[in-house]
Amino acid sequence: IPDETEFVCRALAPAKISRIVIDEEARTMEVIAPDDQLSLAIGRKGQNVRLASKLTGWKLDVCSENDAEKRIREARRSLRRVTGLGDLRAELLLADGYKSAAELATSEVETIAEVIEAPLEQVAEILGAAAIAAERERLARMVLRVAGAVSEAAVELLTPPEPEESEAEPGAVPADDAETETAATEAEA
Repeated sequence: IPDETEFVCRALAPAKISRIVIDEEARTMEVIAPDDQLSLAIGRKGQNVRLASKLTGWKLDVCSENDAEKRIREARRSLRRVTGLGDLRAELLLADGYKSAAELATSEVETIAEVIEAPLEQVAEILGAAAIAAERERLARMVLRVAGAVSEAAVELLTPPEPEESEAEPGAVPADDAETETAATEAEA
């Protein structure tokens, strides 16, 4: 893999690559570039990434350091919501590539037991708690979407409509103003 990661780095040059996170099983690489180098790494219309992906046969996900940090924070937060898991085990799972309670919930008991070094019975309970945490997260996202839609609808309802423009010719004086103007002209004469 060092040859492939080096090839990816060269293909994305002249951008500097901060780090690459590899998932051999899924044949994906998360390529992390400094924020100010991201567009340079991606290339015009994504051509650098497409070419590197095609030549290596790996799926590439190029993101900025800020986006990568945000993803890690979200993954850590999701895993820490799992009752009975604990911070240390959450960090072990994060280091092993687990990114959410939902992903953990669908994992094999034996695999997780090996990663967090826990008895199978305890891991089974943790996976059950992960399923509950994942469902809570799904419901929370749904509530946020609904709340956002309701908020947008409320803004539309409370925003007064734009006044309609009259169909008079540009520069024409409205009828009420025309009578006042005519009266003023007659008074001057």
